[in-house]
Amino acid sequence: MNRWIMVFLVMICGLLIFSVSAENLTPPLNLMPNGNFETAKPADPKQASGWLPVWNGYSYINDPVNSWSGSMYISLTQTGTPTSYAAARQRVTLNQKIARPVRVTAMMLGVDIIDNPNDKFGACLYGEIHLVNGQIVYTENTAKTKSVGSFDWKETGWNTASMRIDSPIAYIDVFPFLGKTAGRVWFDDVFVEDLASELGTSAVTIMFDDGYKSVSTVALPEMDKYGWKGTAAIVSGRFAARDPNYLTLAEVKNLYLQSGWTIASHGVNHMGLATLSPTQMEDELYDSLVFFHANGIETSHFVLPFGDYNASIWAVAQWYYDSMRGTDRADNPYGFVSWDVRIQEAQYSTTSADISLWLTHAKANNRWLILLFHDISTSAGTVNRYAVTPTFFRQTMSLVKDSGIQVMTYDDAFAKYSLDPRP
Repeated sequence: MNRWIMVFLVMICGLLIFSVSAENLTPPLNLMPNGNFETAKPADPKQASGWLPVWNGYSYINDPVNSWSGSMYISLTQTGTPTSYAAARQRVTLNQKIARPVRVTAMMLGVDIIDNPNDKFGACLYGEIHLVNGQIVYTENTAKTKSVGSFDWKETGWNTASMRIDSPIAYIDVFPFLGKTAGRVWFDDVFVEDLASELGTSAVTIMFDDGYKSVSTVALPEMDKYGWKGTAAIVSGRFAARDPNYLTLAEVKNLYLQSGWTIASHGVNHMGLATLSPTQMEDELYDSLVFFHANGIETSHFVLPFGDYNASIWAVAQWYYDSMRGTDRADNPYGFVSWDVRIQEAQYSTTSADISLWLTHAKANNRWLILLFHDISTSAGTVNRYAVTPTFFRQTMSLVKDSGIQVMTYDDAFAKYSLDPRP
C-alpha cells in the first residue's frame, strides 16, 4: 500500500476516534487574544495586535497560501551567529483560585534552523508561568525537544500539570521563540486553554512493554478476575525469531480480538529512534503500523523504545499515530500533549507503597495513570531488575481494585483525557 494512502487512512481513523471521545465535551475556549494573528495592531500594521516584539523581534506576514490558517502568521528569523533570541510575547491572565491544568500550544513551521550545540532552545513555544504565590516556573527545553532543521507545520507546546505545577496560576507569558541560532520559524494559531478538569474522574491503564510471554500466562488471567483489559506494546519484528520468552502473533491476536485488549506499536526492531537515520527512523514507525494493520490489529499509538526521542521523531510520528509514549515519570492531566504521554514504571525495586502513592495522586487530581510493567517472572531481582514477581503483580492489582479508580485501556483513556489540538 502506498505510504501516503496509509497516512490518510490513519488520520481518518484518528478523527473518528476523537469525534466519539469529544461528543459530550464543551469546545475549549482559547484564552489567547489574537492567537491566530489575524488582527493587526491599529497603531502599527507591521505588528500583530497584542503581540510584543522581544529581543530581535518578529515579522508579521500576510500569506494566505502558506499560513496554517487564515492569512496571517509571524516569522522569527536570525542569520549568522546570533548572540540573542528572536521572539514575540503576550500575557494571558488566569488568576486561578484552585490549581487547574493549562494547555498552551501553537502550530510551527521551520526552515533551515541550525542545530547549535550552544543553544538549548531551537524553535519552541516558551513560557514563563507566574503562580499566585509569587513563584515563577519556566518551561524547559532540552536537546530532546528543541526543533531544528526544516519541518512542515506541526504542533508544539506543553501542559502545566505535566510540569508538576499543582498551585494556582496568576498569569502566563507566552513566547513564540527562536533561540541563539540561525534559521527561520513561523508560528500560527497559538491556543491557551484553562482546563477545569470537567471530567472529574481518574483512570488507570495497566500496560506492558516488549510483549513478554508473561502477559498471556500471568497478567491476562489475573486481570480477567477483575474484568479488566490491558494494553500491550509489541515489537512487530520479533515474531519471526519465535523466541519462547515473547508472545507469538497468534497470542497477540488473541489479546486483541478475544480479550479486548489494545495494542500499541513498539517499533519493528526495538531500536532507539534517535540513533537512526531519518529514513530508518520513519521505517520503524511506518512499517510496524502497516504490519499490525495487515494482521487485523488496529493500533493508533507508538511506544518509544528506551524512551528515546527528539522533536524530529515526533514531527514524523504524528503523521502515523495519535500519540507517542515515552518513559518520563508522572501521571497525565486532562489535556496533556500527545507526544508527552508519561508513565509510572513498576520494577523489582518498586514497593507497594510506591504503587499506593501513584494511585492516590492520580485519584486526588483526576489524572490518567499508566502503570507500566515489562516481564512478570519469578527470576525478578537485581539482575532482572525490570521484571516484577507474580506475587507483586497480584498485590498491585489488588491495590488498583481497592483504589476504586476505573481501569481503562490506553486507547480509551487517551480518547477521554486528550484534546484535539486544533478544535
